[in-house]
Parts: sequence; structure tokens; C-alpha cells
Amino acid sequence: MPTQLLSTADVGRRLDVSRERARQLIASDDFPAPVQQVGRTRLWDPADIERWIGEHRPDDVRRDDELP
Repeated sequence: MPTQLLSTADVGRRLDVSRERARQLIASDDFPAPVQQVGRTRLWDPADIERWIGEHRPDDVRRDDELP
């Protein structure tokens, strides 16, 4: 089954932050690059986001069985 990619809004929900705060984090140099862009919408692989969370917000890491 293909991986469900995450939009900026999805990233914000996963990080439990506003969409604006998600945009700020996404703009930082250490945030993963999107894996795809459709029009103006950038999309991320959930595994990349989880890896970033593990490095920058370890208390928010989900176990494999909790991934969407």
C-alpha cells in the first residue's frame, strides 16, 4: 500500500501546532525536504517527519504501531 503523504496542515496536526507554526518549522534548515510537490502543495513522507520528531521532539515520537 502506498505511503500517505503529509501536507503542511497534516504536519501541523502531527506536531500539535498551528499551521503557521508548522510553516515556520518547515522553513528551518534542519526540517526534512518535501518528497513531492503538487501545484503549490508540498508533501512529506511521514517517516521523515517521525525521524525529525525523534531528533528534535523525542517526547512526541510515535511507536510503529501508532503511525498513520
